[in-house]
Amino acid sequence: MVQLYDDRLEISNPGGLLPYVAADFGHRSRSRNPLIFRMFTRLHLVESVGTGIPRIARIL
Repeated sequence: MVQLYDDRLEISNPGGLLPYVAADFGHRSRSRNPLIFRMFTRLHLVESVGTGIPRIARIL
């Protein structure tokens, strides 16, 4: 889902976690759309797959 506001662009996924990701949440990751992920990677808009939840857990 893409939402355009006056001050930002929000891209979200209204669906839930994939079953194999939910079963091992925070330890397993996979892109739902590899084409978009590769594009974001080339634009340096993402770091690497599977790093977000562990980083958040370390901070909290």
